[in-house]
Amino acid sequence: MKHAALDKKKLFKSLKETGGRAAWFLARHAFFVLLILMLASILMGEYIFYKYGVLAVNYVPDSVVNPNRFREQTYQSVLKSYQERQEKFESSAQSVPQNPFQ
Repeated sequence: MKHAALDKKKLFKSLKETGGRAAWFLARHAFFVLLILMLASILMGEYIFYKYGVLAVNYVPDSVVNPNRFREQTYQSVLKSYQERQEKFESSAQSVPQNPFQ
């Protein structure tokens, strides 16, 4: 148990030292870090603009090239099924249910 706690302390200490060194490095070279971050931001913005601005205008979806066709046979089968259900429903409403308490 005690051995694991020491490893955690060593790990935390090493991360703290490494983080401190990284913070000092970024602080010493703040101007160059700012330039790099700005460049990364500009590149990301250009990528997003190209993807959603330029490519979206030139994109032709498949549905425009190959429009959906109305299938009369499928429509008739669905309509027939619906009518059969409606008839069953109406016929069940006309029948009088038996009283189970008699």
